[in-house]
Amino acid sequence: MHCPACEAMQVGYEAMHRHLIETHSALVEIIATGSRPSYCVKCPLCDDVYRQAIKRGHPDAGFVQEFELDIRLVGMDILVQHLIGEHPIEIGYPRGEGPHE
Repeated sequence: MHCPACEAMQVGYEAMHRHLIETHSALVEIIATGSRPSYCVKCPLCDDVYRQAIKRGHPDAGFVQEFELDIRLVGMDILVQHLIGEHPIEIGYPRGEGPHE
């Protein structure tokens, strides 16, 4: 599969997920303002946006800092699922190699 942010080649779902977290973690924006923190993911291919409140989230900045990696992992999983479902040709997604196939 090809990374939608830098075109790097990754073999398989897990490798793509790991590459995105390690190299492009900013694709998941954490919004810690307001009454409840949330995360926002924007597809680099079609600009679709997914925003979700963080369950059990608190307006406490310490909570968001403590769980930042976990929040980014969940957000990136949403992005990878979107890429596979909506942009399989663009990312070179091979049939039969997904986590649920």
